[in-house]
Amino acid sequence: NSPIQVIAFFDSIGINVTSKNKKTKEFKSTSSYKEIEKFDHPAAKLYGEYSKLEKQISSFGLNILKLLEQFSDDRIRTSYNQIVESGRISSGGKTFDKIKLTNLQNIPRTKEDRAVYISKPDYSLIILDYSQQEPRLISEFSKDPKYSEYTLNPELDIHCMFAQFRYPELRNLSHPEIIKKHSDKRSECKSLTFAFAYLGTAYTAHQNSGIPLAECEELETKYKQTFPLLYSYYDKCFKETETLGYILINDI
Repeated sequence: NSPIQVIAFFDSIGINVTSKNKKTKEFKSTSSYKEIEKFDHPAAKLYGEYSKLEKQISSFGLNILKLLEQFSDDRIRTSYNQIVESGRISSGGKTFDKIKLTNLQNIPRTKEDRAVYISKPDYSLIILDYSQQEPRLISEFSKDPKYSEYTLNPELDIHCMFAQFRYPELRNLSHPEIIKKHSDKRSECKSLTFAFAYLGTAYTAHQNSGIPLAECEELETKYKQTFPLLYSYYDKCFKETETLGYILINDI
């Protein structure tokens, strides 16, 4: 787990990974598994798998056991912090008696992981979130009728659309059926939805999801064909930026 040793090891096998520091803007070597696992090398893939398991064990295993030992009622504590005007909040980060409070907004989404959390008798666990906040804004500004249909029609879901593009066995199912029976495949496709929504390319989608580049290129073509006015809007924004010489940020 030593970043220095990890960097030295991957340097020794010809994998040098750098990332840009947000504050200094300098490029430095990094031990980030998200960057390292992108390399087509068995050691890089293995390190990615190890790091994900290590995070799961520490954040959602050992840390929670320590919390349970701290309190006599077997309940998990956290803290919530409102961070922006929209009401979006962060969770955890603070400590109680040197034990880090759990980020309850970051629990892995698999049924197996979430099944270990139960409410106390006569109480219920409630999960709530914004419903496709970013796609709704994109729909509002682009005026693409098909994209608006996916945003406003409760029977349609843009993540399910990508799942149907990728998995032929899902194409005859309704989107509510996919959400209910194939949530794992839908979740896999979320990175595609957001990569293309923010004008990412097939290469961006490939980096974000790990899906083969050739398949991402096919998915990008299908996305453009499905929502043509979306790209007309993007082109309009780009030309405005070129003309003005700066990016105009919308108030919303």
